[in-house]
Amino acid sequence: AKKVNLPQGNKTVYKHVTNNNYIYFVMTDKVFITDENGNEKGNLSISVENPMICASGDYVSVGDVGGNNLYLIKNTTTLKEITTQKPIKNLSLNSSGNCIVVTEGDMHKRDVTLYDTKGNELFVWTSGSKLVFDAVVSENGKNVIISSLDINWVFASSL
Repeated sequence: AKKVNLPQGNKTVYKHVTNNNYIYFVMTDKVFITDENGNEKGNLSISVENPMICASGDYVSVGDVGGNNLYLIKNTTTLKEITTQKPIKNLSLNSSGNCIVVTEGDMHKRDVTLYDTKGNELFVWTSGSKLVFDAVVSENGKNVIISSLDINWVFASSL
């Protein structure tokens, strides 16, 4: 094991994750990237108050829970910065870099949007009266599962 000296950001390190190649330390103003030996490999600027991070394959996604900033990263490069229309509640990622985001809607409604690595919307779904809390996309990017607090209800869609 090797000690990793993290840079000082504006605030404390909140989250960390690893993908196939690197380790990511997420602060409110940056993502610090190291290899498995603790050697710095990148330092990406971001802006999040309450970071959420997920990784799959060579990809990482960072979202600002309660905010609108979403970052799609491949290894040490930011592929796309996205500003969501509504505040982020949850996110998930597949190994192809497709990122699915659950955002706040009116009242108890939540919306679900699937983005590709270029930030294009591949799928958008408005929940109506359902309180969505999670959504995932399959590894092949062709299936989406959306879960609601209503225990007897799961929405599955083939794209």
